[in-house]
Amino acid sequence: MLDLPFSQRILALALLLAMVSGIELSLRGKGAVRWRYSLFVLATGFLGAAYGGVHDALTVQISPEYFSVLERLGSKDLEARAISLGAQAGFSFGAIAAVLLAYLSERRRPAGGEPELVSLVACWRRIALFAFVFSAIGGVGAYAALSDGWTSRSLPTFNARTGRRLLTVWVVHWCTYVGGGAGLYYCVRDRTWLPWQPSTYREGVEPPM
Repeated sequence: MLDLPFSQRILALALLLAMVSGIELSLRGKGAVRWRYSLFVLATGFLGAAYGGVHDALTVQISPEYFSVLERLGSKDLEARAISLGAQAGFSFGAIAAVLLAYLSERRRPAGGEPELVSLVACWRRIALFAFVFSAIGGVGAYAALSDGWTSRSLPTFNARTGRRLLTVWVVHWCTYVGGGAGLYYCVRDRTWLPWQPSTYREGVEPPM
């Protein structure tokens, strides 16, 4: 499974979600909800792929060396491979975050209530905003803080400008991951992102976090 091309992994995930949703539909009919969550997982995965692809399409223009050297993508078709790498990372994060949010939504959904997919999408927007803000602040801060002299001494194989850009893009990528994680944590801990009140939980008690 791990050796499959990424597109085939996405297809395998889609087939698994379709199978689980189909089984629930056959058992519960109109009461089935997992097909909606499955669509949410796939949709946010593709949104994450779009975000990651655009992110790396921009950063590869700033520092091709980051991708060719640090990410070991080589120099052949570097831009396309960088975009592909960003799309894969974005899809993975988006799908994993969506599964967690869907699970929490289902835990908090009262009996007979409809899945709050609108709130889930709003939460995903928060995660994307956190990732963007963190990466922007980190990138600007890193470029301003790094001096040409320090960069030349730290990365003697590159000229000062190239090394400075490489380190800036490295910081941007890490800040994107940290920002996305912070946004996800904020959504998980924030009790206002779904309308369900503790008294309406299915078990009658608030689920532990």
